[in-house]
Amino acid sequence: MIRDLVLDPVPHLDAATVAVFYAGGEPEVEPVPAGVAVSDQLVAELEEADDILVSSALYNFAMPSALKAWVDHIVRLGRTIAYGTNGPHGLLRGKRATLITARGGTEESSPDYQRPTLRAVFAYIGVTDIQTVHLEGTKVPDGALESRVEKARDDIDNLFRDRDPC
Repeated sequence: MIRDLVLDPVPHLDAATVAVFYAGGEPEVEPVPAGVAVSDQLVAELEEADDILVSSALYNFAMPSALKAWVDHIVRLGRTIAYGTNGPHGLLRGKRATLITARGGTEESSPDYQRPTLRAVFAYIGVTDIQTVHLEGTKVPDGALESRVEKARDDIDNLFRDRDPC
């Protein structure tokens, strides 16, 4: 299953959908907010997956709003997280996530809040096997972009070399 958030954007959360999420996921209003059905579909896709691949550019130090909207729909009480006596725990255990990110700048020139945020989100919903590949400096005019791209490609190949094909 491929979910392209550029070609098929996910709507941002609205107040009615958030109210259902905070009530434990069971809508008490009719009609059920449209965002609940979107969230149900996105969570079902994750539940069916063994491997999750997120590929994203870094925009203004963080993830694009389309990816943030997806995150908002999949972090959901009763579906991907539950509260127990020891606090919250993720319900999507046994899955692997790979994060492939890119940005125009470098670590020295600007912060990257996307990777730590995505790692925290996946860990929160129970996905703790998380690998990352990061390409930076795509807009740095130092003549070394080709070698950085080649290294990122090699890193991706190495990540998937030992995995079973989909």
